[in-house]
Amino acid sequence: MDECIVEMLLIVNKDTSFGRSPSAYKKIIEASEEVTFSPKKLNFKEQLFNCEISEYGNNKESLFVKLTLCDVNEHNLITFSKLIRLFKKISSESKLGSTQIIWDDISKYYSIQAYPLIHEIENLMRKLITKFMIHNVGLSWTEDSVPKEFSGALKKSEKNTDYNEHNLMYQVDFIELSDFLFKSYRELEMADLIRTLAPLEFKDFNSDIFSELKKIVPRTNWEKFFESNVDAKSDTIIKNWSILYRLRCKVAHNRDFTKQNLDEVIRLTEILKPVLKKAIDKTETLTIDPKEKEELTSQFENEFSNNSKSDEELFKDRVLELYLQIRNLYQLTHPDDENFNSYYKIIQTTFQNVLHDEKFKAEDVMHLINISTNDDTLSKCDNFEIHDLMNLCHSIKELVNFKISSIEAELDEADKNE
Repeated sequence: MDECIVEMLLIVNKDTSFGRSPSAYKKIIEASEEVTFSPKKLNFKEQLFNCEISEYGNNKESLFVKLTLCDVNEHNLITFSKLIRLFKKISSESKLGSTQIIWDDISKYYSIQAYPLIHEIENLMRKLITKFMIHNVGLSWTEDSVPKEFSGALKKSEKNTDYNEHNLMYQVDFIELSDFLFKSYRELEMADLIRTLAPLEFKDFNSDIFSELKKIVPRTNWEKFFESNVDAKSDTIIKNWSILYRLRCKVAHNRDFTKQNLDEVIRLTEILKPVLKKAIDKTETLTIDPKEKEELTSQFENEFSNNSKSDEELFKDRVLELYLQIRNLYQLTHPDDENFNSYYKIIQTTFQNVLHDEKFKAEDVMHLINISTNDDTLSKCDNFEIHDLMNLCHSIKELVNFKISSIEAELDEADKNE
């Protein structure tokens, strides 16, 4: 980039009695003793920058400021960034008005440098999952694990005109990629465990039962297959991946992107890159039994088979599923109530009488419902926020399912004793 331009609008406060004209504004900037003006230029930290300050519009309530840096390099760009911050600081501290950036090549410069780093890490994760599945599940894993209606929807989708079943992982979003390896899964669901344990007595407990009990502890595929071979913990990787995702969103959505953001991208990619490469190398040495292969196929389907839906649609589905389970619990605990038409009453009563001693409240569910039913509110949530909301849905639903299984086990035991 030969030239870097930043354009700002200063919306002047109506009550201010100074700094309303270009010449007055220049004098205020010069009063900082860091900037001196000459025709169409300014001097800041012994460097010259092109500068244009003029009135904007006919009402004289705003000033247009255009600053230009020529012959861009890393050193003078940092100085240029400091100059922009100085303009904004003086405008704010002097209460002249609010400054709005309307063009920012500084963000563009740093985003261009960050993009290939993010692109490489994202595709290393895709390579790891693809190679892991092909080696351990088989060449037909995309056909076997992806429903026909899913692949068909992808082919027909306007946003997936480049759909290729041989490059399925390229249809998966950045934040969803990590879920397959770093989301915790139970080998045995709580409801199934309760049904297994309910008829047993204390004397029946042995090593086999204990092994079965351990299956309810959530584990990630990374912990199961890679952690012993790659010196990196699941929690650390997913934390770094999440931070990198936020930075990726800034690049993807053309948001303000600074030198500090770029430095953070460099730091995170330098941490993640060797870990992913080492894991890719280890995929060929893994030994996975047939049952684990079935679990992997099922997990892959659960994680990625809904790609034809948007994040907003998936979130609405999760909220509806959660409510239906709460209603099932309500019906189980209030069998004589045939007129349960108010979802508010069902949720409030269930949490007050059945789940009152748990960490989640009725307000948490109502909050999820309110977001899912208000498209304006939902549209303001980014992918990461929606992802967190879906995790909250999952956690509350697990609690509800556990309570349903406990009550059903108690009812089954009571029927046996009659």
